[in-house]
Amino acid sequence: MKKVLILFSLLLTSCATLKSPETYGVRGQPSEMEQSTTPSKAKESDVPSRIATPEAYYHYILANLYELENDIPRAYHEYKSALILDSKSTTLLYELANFAVRERDLDSAGEYIQSLLEIEPDNLEAIVLLAEIYVNQNKIGPAIDAYQKAIIIKPDFQETYFEIASLYMKQKKYPEAENTISRLIALKPKSPLGYYYMGRLFFEEKKSKEAVSQFKESLKQDPNYEPSWMGIGMVYEAEGDSKKAISNYRKYLEVAGSNHREPRYRIIQILMQERALPEARKELEDLLKLEPNDLEANFRLSVLFSEQKEYSKSIQLLKVVIERRGNDPRLLDYLGSLYEASNDNEKAIEAYQKVIDADKTYSDGYIHLASVYLKEKNIQASLNVLEKAQKANPQKKDIYYSAEGWVYLQADRLDESLEAFGQAIKISPNSPAFHYNLGQAFDKKNQFEEMEKEMKKAIELEPDFANALNYLGYSYADKNIKIKEAHDLINRALKVHPNDGFIIDSLAWVYYREGEFNKAIEELTRAMKFVPDDPTIHEHLGEVYLKKVQKQQAKEEFLRSIEIDPSNQKLIDRFKEAGLGDPQSEERIQKALKKLETQQTPSTNKTNQADSHNSKI
Repeated sequence: MKKVLILFSLLLTSCATLKSPETYGVRGQPSEMEQSTTPSKAKESDVPSRIATPEAYYHYILANLYELENDIPRAYHEYKSALILDSKSTTLLYELANFAVRERDLDSAGEYIQSLLEIEPDNLEAIVLLAEIYVNQNKIGPAIDAYQKAIIIKPDFQETYFEIASLYMKQKKYPEAENTISRLIALKPKSPLGYYYMGRLFFEEKKSKEAVSQFKESLKQDPNYEPSWMGIGMVYEAEGDSKKAISNYRKYLEVAGSNHREPRYRIIQILMQERALPEARKELEDLLKLEPNDLEANFRLSVLFSEQKEYSKSIQLLKVVIERRGNDPRLLDYLGSLYEASNDNEKAIEAYQKVIDADKTYSDGYIHLASVYLKEKNIQASLNVLEKAQKANPQKKDIYYSAEGWVYLQADRLDESLEAFGQAIKISPNSPAFHYNLGQAFDKKNQFEEMEKEMKKAIELEPDFANALNYLGYSYADKNIKIKEAHDLINRALKVHPNDGFIIDSLAWVYYREGEFNKAIEELTRAMKFVPDDPTIHEHLGEVYLKKVQKQQAKEEFLRSIEIDPSNQKLIDRFKEAGLGDPQSEERIQKALKKLETQQTPSTNKTNQADSHNSKI
């Protein structure tokens, strides 16, 4: 603080010589909005528009300095002290209102702005800020009224029209929203902005044809208006027409130049979603020829290499990004996951430790580090990491309890697992993820009714929780009970994740239970396109073929499952009981068993996905 005090003493000396209120500006010159706004009709001698006394200005400057030091409580205190000395300063009232908004003290913010507006009823900045405060308080009607007043003061204030339209959209008052944007278009018919906003409005209403029409009208006013080009592309993407979307983005690149990154990124994203990885790779490489130092492109290419399981190339590129960006914990965390994927746990541990060193509050770093130790069967090391995490970041104890529960679950310490998940739920009783985890622990302890109860609770809290929907649906199918309900649950999960191979496998298993063997084979074959090496899917396909008395196909699928997961002794016994054994098959089984010691046991289709609410653990 020594430097601050020296600077402050100089400011105070100069401040004492100032006489005119107009010299006390708000951190420099008036804003563009201030310059373009008609001031209040109140006389300047009665209502100062800045800060009227050196004493008040003293506290105002000190507040600024404390803000620079990020000492928020002291800064807030000094602003208030300044206002006590100059209660009619609109500058101080506006500053305090802004400050209160940042601190989420919306009631105080509203009071400051109302006081300001009593002095200057037509202060445009204050009216807009009041509208924003109302929006944050979910007071939609008053917010609209405030924005309408802003339009009266400044009719060409374009952004305000869209704010009003957005609020009408929240209330499902679509005609009022359209009417508001129409007023903007009538006011500025040559501006692309109004047509663009109307396009966005129609897009939200799912009126695709009308949205595209408005975006195109916007482009008639300005052929280079990027938001409208992107809007058209997003409409086509939402409709699932990737060809039209890509064609649109390419047309824009022809108009605006190939160095525009956003449309190129959208093309790349679509190609990656369509699993057209070679084409996506070419796009990225072409982009990097134009801009070799584009970190975003380098990162995306790293992700693409990872998708293609070229982990060494992915790691190499990511290291370049990290070197230029610094030790960003998110990038280091991703680096750790790449080392994990390439089975280099030692380097993964090193990367995750760097995550923690870079940011001791970054919870994923601890959880992922614990996950690697868990993979290595070092249960105590995993628990030690989570204990350190609780000390470093106690406000996230619920997450660490849940992670601890998962470690105990994998170690078959089921009572301790139930206790840890229970502790997490005590802290956050409405977390669907924690109920989902607890349900898995009950399942492993063969307490089916308790598992069912927890999964239903998770779904109640989050109706689109695909993992829980799939888990419960598959559990019913596995036990051959409540098949109709199982079908419904799994279909709901597929609506959320239509290309999830494990959920598709669950649907196939429902078809199997229903005796729809051809449909089961069709779905299992589709599942393998997304998850080619899952032992459960191959085992299920083997069972279906066995039912259809296609023994050769059944034999091959069972053997493939055993080769992926040689620890599945039940399947080995089942294979022999079904009379599928022969010397060649036995040789393949024995070869797989020799690799068992160095293999990790894959998870079943119920627990395949990392919990999206937490992390790998």
